Amino acid sequence: METYDLVIVGSGSGLMVLEAALEQGLSCALVEKDPLGGTCLNRGCIPSKVLVYPADVIREAEHADRIGVRFAPPEVDWPTIAKRMWTYIGANKQIEASLNKAEHLALYRGTGVFTGPDTMQVADERNGLTEPFSGRMFVLAPGARTLVPPIQGLATVGFITSESFFGPRFPEKPWESLTIVGGGAIGLEFAHIFSAQGTRVTIVEMASRLAPLEEPEVSVMLEEQMRVHGIRVLTGYKAVSAKLEQGLKTLVLEPIGGGAAESAASEEILLAAGVRSNADLLQV
Repeated sequence: METYDLVIVGSGSGLMVLEAALEQGLSCALVEKDPLGGTCLNRGCIPSKVLVYPADVIREAEHADRIGVRFAPPEVDWPTIAKRMWTYIGANKQIEASLNKAEHLALYRGTGVFTGPDTMQVADERNGLTEPFSGRMFVLAPGARTLVPPIQGLATVGFITSESFFGPRFPEKPWESLTIVGGGAIGLEFAHIFSAQGTRVTIVEMASRLAPLEEPEVSVMLEEQMRVHGIRVLTGYKAVSAKLEQGLKTLVLEPIGGGAAESAASEEILLAAGVRSNADLLQV
């Protein structure tokens, strides 16, 4: 059985540990089921900021008359924005090529599963199930995935997550309308991106305010700005069911504190209600 000094699961923050270990001459194994680089590079802060910047420019142009400068309404070239985003994400291929050449490193592309206290096997996407291997040390940095709330009918209606958005479900053009489930950082960022492109956006947040982990004053400011830009904000509502109506995906929303139900109909539904750890996939 192959034995490594260090086995790292996850190529996001795990890459920093790997770099230090290789510099010390340790024999290492890296296990990763997704594109290398982790959430930040592939479906998080880097590609999202590429999309945020054009939205920022659009909003700045809209408010420039405050300082005596006026712009004509902007023309958005979505394919060019998308191409720039995919270029940044494409760095994962360079990372993989570099790691494949690294000495003292074995790269396993698949989902790692513990078969014992210090042994692991990988369902490798290219070569099938690997032979078990062992590690003297393990660093677990498997990351997280989008939490899918238990909304009746949601799977049938269909939805997107940050994983599918920055992947096979990336839109060819901005949606006409979008409902975002979750008013935290991820949901607010997508609301900014698409509302600036002209999409009619609805945010549904179960807590009593947007960005509930921030100071209340921040939440008030955010909600005011969202409403100024035409975003429908529904705080204190829980999505309980989903259905198709007249070609649109409709969420039925129940108020947490009681009262009349609401609904939100849109071309697409984006889930941004939190994440869950990938640690369960390891079968520790």
